[in-house]
Amino acid sequence: MPSNKVGCYLRDANVLYRDGSYASAMVLGLFAQEELGRWSMLRDLRKKVLDGKHLTVKEIQDHCGESREQTKSWHDEHHYEGRPV
Repeated sequence: MPSNKVGCYLRDANVLYRDGSYASAMVLGLFAQEELGRWSMLRDLRKKVLDGKHLTVKEIQDHCGESREQTKSWHDEHHYEGRPV
């Protein structure tokens, strides 16, 4: 089950969007997306460990670093300039 943060971010983004605060709603939506991605990545690593794979701290950190780079790349490609989507 995803982190409770995801639901809170989305709930608050919805309130902000309905109030016309589009840029702030977008930021919270992106935070929710990042949190969901982090949860999904850690869930996948957990499955590997349960299947018997041994992961070092460095392997986990490297995997998290790759995820951050992918998120940054996605954000760079989808720059919305504060307009409603």
